[in-house]
Amino acid sequence: MQEIECQGMWWLPTYPDEKVVGTLSFSNESGVTLSLSGTLGDTSNSFTEKGIPIVLGSTWDCHLGPLITLRNCNRTGTDLNIPGILRERYWCENLFAGGHLESDESFYFSGAHFQLSKLASWAQTLSGLSTDFVAPKETTTGEYNIHWRQPKSISGRVSGATIRLGTGVKTSGSLRKRCVEEILHFQLDSDVALTFEEIQRLYIVPLRNFLTLGTDSPNALTELSIRGAIVRENFNVLIPQVYFEDSETNILPYKMLFTLSDFQERIVDLIDKWLEISVTLKDVFIPFFGIQYKPDIYVDLKFLIVFQCIEVYLRLRPGESNNNVRRSSDSLELQLEELLNEHWSTIGAVFGESLEKSLRDIVELRNYVVHRNSSIGERPDYGSKLFWSTQRLMFLMKACLLDELGISAEERLVLFKRNQLYSQMLSLPS
Repeated sequence: MQEIECQGMWWLPTYPDEKVVGTLSFSNESGVTLSLSGTLGDTSNSFTEKGIPIVLGSTWDCHLGPLITLRNCNRTGTDLNIPGILRERYWCENLFAGGHLESDESFYFSGAHFQLSKLASWAQTLSGLSTDFVAPKETTTGEYNIHWRQPKSISGRVSGATIRLGTGVKTSGSLRKRCVEEILHFQLDSDVALTFEEIQRLYIVPLRNFLTLGTDSPNALTELSIRGAIVRENFNVLIPQVYFEDSETNILPYKMLFTLSDFQERIVDLIDKWLEISVTLKDVFIPFFGIQYKPDIYVDLKFLIVFQCIEVYLRLRPGESNNNVRRSSDSLELQLEELLNEHWSTIGAVFGESLEKSLRDIVELRNYVVHRNSSIGERPDYGSKLFWSTQRLMFLMKACLLDELGISAEERLVLFKRNQLYSQMLSLPS
């Protein structure tokens, strides 16, 4: 999401005549901040906690538009540098640009429109761009033509909403330069009015995770707008992200796990199923995708989190409720052995020839990382063994998620064999 810094007047919905000059800023690192040359509301105590549910603003140099609504603003500091003038600083949870939402009842929305950083690469086949070149002949001049015809969008019903994957176009240019940029986006139309938090939790975050799984690389939310249900305006939204990219990032097909073209005829059904398991397997999804949005995490911590994701998955996966009595008496090692055996035909090649040895190595690493109960950490190959064991467990977790989507073992094997990291791991010593 693009950084901003703009000047404006700010006030509370209940006191529209008491306006304060201030600077609004946004970056993915610091989020939405508001620095005022004055105070909003109660000034009886300048050093206690202070929260304001809604702040309205009017700016004159913001590219998102002049009308701004800030949600859930918490005071982070005060200054009294000039005698008699108290200044306040706020951190705000959300920024809505495009209109004023003056009450809690106004924060309900009927749809969303958003872009993800690797969506264009994942949906490469959904394009309306084409070019042609006419070579110059003796009697004619050469021609180079760029065409764009909007392709048919992919749409369908998912739980509680209609979803559409479509394209748009932006043009720009100068005296001797013309640029046509094709943009891919998701559009969501909810059956009922939802809060912004509900739209994020039920649709935006799961679809971001879906793209992260498909591209085998973390995705950032690059653009987001939502449509008001009561205040019928479109609002651009800015929110801080743990993982962010400045713009769309191209990624090659052999680095991805699957693309739109692999399942285009049933992609809506896959997304619908993904939204369902995002709820039932929430306690797996949060840590598993969380470590992918934080790529600088320590390897031993990443190993432990992935191992824990598999452990939680064994407990939560659909169909396990009838096996709870048996499961409670089984050791974790036995449960992991069963899961490995279940997916051995697709991911066994990256683990090695022996399931028993692979299982023993993983459990030994897990026990050492948790308890430091052996000298395994002193071995010269400990670091590389821990790293590649983590990658193997990641592929096991990916295989489980693809299985939950209804993708067959034969299809999973084709996808894995095409993946660059999977192919590289085939040459590693077991």
